[in-house]
Amino acid sequence: ENQKVVKEVLEIWTKLMNPITPHLSEEINDSKELVSASWWPKVDENRISKKAEAGEELVKSAMEGMRNVLSLAKMQKPTKFTLFAAEEWRYELFTIVAKEIRVTRNTGEIMKRVLAEEEMKMKGKEISNMVISLVKDVTKIPSLVTSQGDEMAVLLEAKKFLEKEFECKVTVVRAEESQHPKAQSAWPGKVGILVE
Repeated sequence: ENQKVVKEVLEIWTKLMNPITPHLSEEINDSKELVSASWWPKVDENRISKKAEAGEELVKSAMEGMRNVLSLAKMQKPTKFTLFAAEEWRYELFTIVAKEIRVTRNTGEIMKRVLAEEEMKMKGKEISNMVISLVKDVTKIPSLVTSQGDEMAVLLEAKKFLEKEFECKVTVVRAEESQHPKAQSAWPGKVGILVE
């Protein structure tokens, strides 16, 4: 169906594998030119979708989390997983912190910038704890902070795959729509997970 794409991928792939498996790459090669005599492929930044990569990371993180929860609960066969997407305001918080952390690691300065936003003032203590945690461990901030809507769309699209993978029902919920403590554990790039 996508012969052009497959052909292009094979051309690039044969060049990348040539240093490791030269005979195989030359055998797969479809052009008249030797792979070993061709130029190394260049990255086309316009073809890289950071949003798609963030979605892929979210699904991988969710699967890893689901497996960990099963292991901790010593559960073999779950009947249902509920995945919670973080509350909407947390995406704004993460965006601000991700931007500010490139400039300074001073928690006080970052807090000042965060609390300049009216909506953030009402969540003072919770925000303070989150900012401190993020400054201590910047790996908690996803490479691209998207939005609740984007993460919900990714999770809903992956729902059937996750149901097949874990052989149980999977429900995707916005954290604001639940009072369960697991809903509050959801952060951008990391879903809250409830197993039954």
